Amino acid sequence: MELSKLPYAQKRNIRVELYQSIENKVCTIKYRKQRNGFSGFMALGHAEISYLKEYDCVVCDECHYFLADANYNTNTAISFRIVNDYFKNKIRIFMSATIDEVKRYLLNYEEEKNRNWRKTNIYEMLTPAFDEHSLLKEMRVFEYKADIDFHYLDISVINNEKSDIIDLIKKSDSKSNWLIFVDNISFGMELKRELKHCFQDGLEVDEKQNKNVVMLSSDYKEDEESVNKVNHVINENIFKAKVIISTSVMDNGINIKDPKLRNMIVIADNKVEFIQMLGRKRDDGQRLKLYIIRQSRDFFAKRQRQVQRRLEIAERYRTWIERNMEPVIQRGYQEKY
Repeated sequence: MELSKLPYAQKRNIRVELYQSIENKVCTIKYRKQRNGFSGFMALGHAEISYLKEYDCVVCDECHYFLADANYNTNTAISFRIVNDYFKNKIRIFMSATIDEVKRYLLNYEEEKNRNWRKTNIYEMLTPAFDEHSLLKEMRVFEYKADIDFHYLDISVINNEKSDIIDLIKKSDSKSNWLIFVDNISFGMELKRELKHCFQDGLEVDEKQNKNVVMLSSDYKEDEESVNKVNHVINENIFKAKVIISTSVMDNGINIKDPKLRNMIVIADNKVEFIQMLGRKRDDGQRLKLYIIRQSRDFFAKRQRQVQRRLEIAERYRTWIERNMEPVIQRGYQEKY
């Protein structure tokens, strides 16, 4: 049910907010003049989100965001901490079709926080006052799980070649639409150009179907055509294009119920992204043709090297923090207490 349809008495007690908006408020820099005469720009921290204390429950939808988006958005750690700290003695509901990876962090956070609470002062600007009595409260966890049913899929494996993808579309039913998820913007743009040429050369499509190919990436809002297509999908749950090519920008929060969408290609080597992409098309009682890309041994070797480099960088950062910040944290604690 949409919140707009709820009675006012219920609606006024509910607030809907993006994780990113919380992160932005915490990190907002404003000019402040202090009583002691000091003036300057500083982060507002939890002063901007103190209203969260008024609520008795938080529901974190698509909570895999905290971990999945951390690869390119380091602020996910802020919203993760804010949610868990402000609602530490309240009900926290975490929801996701791909919760397995982030669940370990959710369950371990409270234990780590209680064990190392004196070291949290480094983030004091981000968290409310610490309540020692909360350590005495036992955290109970209730887990509800629904298995994912893929019975409606007809699965095939194809090579990661533009020519193979284009041949599939050429041979497909002219009345059916395609959704193609790619992991590389350049590959997606090249595929879009070649498909447009095919349509211009007379590729057979339904007369009522717009002979269009749309590419969606993180900057789609800069293109009027792409914005119109996305808005149509969000509002109507159906396509206005023969083929939509998208990066992971469309793997969350969009549900497609278009009966003409009968073909999907997913290029992803990450379990969370793969399941989220697949979940954009809702089961409508009809078969959906899913094409999975076959990757080479060299591809996975390259990915392994990339992951190893990231782990090394993270380890160096952790070591630096422990060596340089721990003394500062301990000294600040001693001075305060």
